[in-house]
Amino acid sequence: MSATPAENLFRKEWEEIESEGTPPKYLRNVVVEDFSEFRKKVFCQEPHFARSFVESIYSGDLYVFKRAFPSEFMVGLRGKLLDYFEKRQTSFHKLLDGCPDFHNVITPAPGAPGKTYAVSATKHAYFFYPWNSDPLQLFPTCNERWGILNYIGGSAFDEYIHNIPSDGWINRIQIALYPSGGGGVEAHSDPYKYQRLLGCCIMSKRGRDYQTGGVYALNQKKERVDLEDQLDIGDIYTVYASVHHGVATIDKGGKVDWAHSAGRWWMALSSVASDACANRETWYPVSELAETK
Repeated sequence: MSATPAENLFRKEWEEIESEGTPPKYLRNVVVEDFSEFRKKVFCQEPHFARSFVESIYSGDLYVFKRAFPSEFMVGLRGKLLDYFEKRQTSFHKLLDGCPDFHNVITPAPGAPGKTYAVSATKHAYFFYPWNSDPLQLFPTCNERWGILNYIGGSAFDEYIHNIPSDGWINRIQIALYPSGGGGVEAHSDPYKYQRLLGCCIMSKRGRDYQTGGVYALNQKKERVDLEDQLDIGDIYTVYASVHHGVATIDKGGKVDWAHSAGRWWMALSSVASDACANRETWYPVSELAETK
């Protein structure tokens, strides 16, 4: 990776635009860029580019960065993940010092395994933290991409990289399987105070790993705008965290088999508030129109 520029022009633009307006709620446009080419623009530190990008994101545009990861890395990661957790029981741990890596089945169904969160979701989630041993060697590869997202979001390339929960905000990698037959997440908004831009990494492909459903964002009319046709394995998409989005039910009408790996795979590069924070900000559900047919 190129040397980090001494001055972050994106930070200046964010400070100015956020002082004048309110965060976006709805999707405006989808912009597709090659990740390698976009990264070159970031390192050029051209003022007009920084300003136009920040204005675009703050207006509700979502960016798809093509080929950010090798597709082979993502597909291979799914297998390594399943092998690693095969004999490890599901569990839940609060984000406090010493929190281990763990996996958890999350579902809103009464009496089902897992923990119900603020936003209704059905997924098998795997959590990794930088203070642990990094058994799948995720962080070196992910940090190279994460740093770019941090930087265009106005933060340092290595923001929170050495933090532990008692510091307040920490970095976390979440890999999730939204299983065929019922996986999904209701429309929601994410906290943006310490991470303006979402870092969503694609690990599967609709039409191959699953057939229907997937990620969407809401437009000004609160209608779902499907995004999956523009996403391929290895892509990253990013949008201002407050923009309303969700995951439509994966292969709706089927039966969920938690022992099977079919469905939509996804990875999030997230900076989140730990449970050591007194007034912890987290995601929350939002209203939308009836599900698009």
